[in-house]
Amino acid sequence: MADRTESECFGTGWLHNIHHDDRESVEDEWEESIHGHRDFKMAYRIQQPNGKILNVVGSAHPMKNPYTGKVFGYMGTIKEIKH
Repeated sequence: MADRTESECFGTGWLHNIHHDDRESVEDEWEESIHGHRDFKMAYRIQQPNGKILNVVGSAHPMKNPYTGKVFGYMGTIKEIKH
């Protein structure tokens, strides 16, 4: 959807394809989710390399160590919203 490799999406790499008008609010919400160890869910736009804009809903759930409860990553999806 965003035409990026898996390794390019690690860390904050996935933010590069978010439409510039949405990027700050998505990044702020993502940071709040990480610091609060909570789910992330938000509607925003992705801009593909060819310029096409997609409306999407991104969601991610914290993955926790079952013994310590410590978050070791997030598993997420991005779904296109078609009108």
